Amino acid sequence: MQNADDHSRTATFSSLSLYFIPLALQALSQSITYPLVAAVAARGVGGSVNIAGLAQACILSFFIGSLGAGIFIAGMIFGKTSEGYHAHKRISYYSGIILTALQAIICIPPVAHMILGVIMGLPADMENSAYIALLTGIPLQFIFMQRMPYMTTLFVHKATGRAYAATLGRITITIMLAYVFCSVMLVGPFWAIICLAIPVLFESVVLYIMAKPFVKALPVAGKTPSTHTILSYAASFSIGQLFISLSGYMIGAFAARAPNPDTTLPVYYAVISIFNAFGFAATRIAATVITFYEDGTNRRILRKFAFVSGLVLGIIPLMFIIPFLCKWYYLDVQHLPISAVPMIIETSLLLILMPLTISMRTYCEGKAAHLKRPVAILSGQAIYIAMIAVTSFFALNLGASGTQIGPIALSVSNIIAALVILFSVSLERQEEIEIPPTPPSSIPER
Repeated sequence: MQNADDHSRTATFSSLSLYFIPLALQALSQSITYPLVAAVAARGVGGSVNIAGLAQACILSFFIGSLGAGIFIAGMIFGKTSEGYHAHKRISYYSGIILTALQAIICIPPVAHMILGVIMGLPADMENSAYIALLTGIPLQFIFMQRMPYMTTLFVHKATGRAYAATLGRITITIMLAYVFCSVMLVGPFWAIICLAIPVLFESVVLYIMAKPFVKALPVAGKTPSTHTILSYAASFSIGQLFISLSGYMIGAFAARAPNPDTTLPVYYAVISIFNAFGFAATRIAATVITFYEDGTNRRILRKFAFVSGLVLGIIPLMFIIPFLCKWYYLDVQHLPISAVPMIIETSLLLILMPLTISMRTYCEGKAAHLKRPVAILSGQAIYIAMIAVTSFFALNLGASGTQIGPIALSVSNIIAALVILFSVSLERQEEIEIPPTPPSSIPER
């Protein structure tokens, strides 16, 4: 017989939306900051080429940061007790130092040229823009890792609205700074990263203040999870996210070898920056599944919710191809030429399925995470990056343009990865990972 507490956990579209929408808005707002600072970069010497250079720098930076992605998931699992929170915070601190050092190594000129100029095949002016942005952004790796414990604490207590409020402040400051920087001609890739970093510092401070009452009220379990236990749990997620992060790098490498990269790459990166924002929002489906999947009655509605959310997130970016919005954003803000409009429209229509397929993949990842089947997640993400390479290769050799390769590869790879994760979940034995019990917190969940 189902008791009242079980019934209270039964999800509806309304309860799922109340949890997911702040997370999606937070992810969306975070991603929107990159197109905003791209406008600062585009007004520097080199014009729209700086957009592609900044995008390539962000791809490499995200690739390095993905090594710490699993630590975020581990924080949601182990950060429910005082001992677990402080252990997670300590790991986040040292991880930040390591990731910052890795980005600094990549910025050594010969290494940077090998990656940006030789492997990625960027034209010289685009390579220079990417290098400046990558070098300037070294401290961001440390900042991002230090805010992680505060953000996971808010997620654990379902205070997603508070987390979004901090991010909303970040995007507001980014908008104001972007306007000021462009007005006083502090432009180019260097100032674009500065425009990005200042609001991130603000967001981190606000997250710390908001999380502090929850941290003080965390229950004491009497047992501290070991560093090995937390890192073991996080490892498969981090390795898998490393594969995912490689996708932008690989697509860029193939697209740069398609005809007219100086024309197609700025268009592709301007459009994908919008769709990436909504695709990043779709990844929050995983956190939603982890939170609500435990009650078996929720599983069917979670699948429907993931599908509907992904579909909506794919349709919304199409508003930017409405003529007056297209002119404002792509031509005025991003400084693309009017001749690029047909490519902008085509690329946008091709990318419509990307958030939906990401939603399906992350639903499967959330299910596997809840069932403690990390190998299934790792298998799907390994297949994902393999399919990115294979699909991009065939698309390039079949004559796809630089703006077509990415949309094709992303949609196909997400679908295949989702299927592989589901298949792997059915085969993999549940892995027993020691997770400390969680006494109830003294602060109501909001």
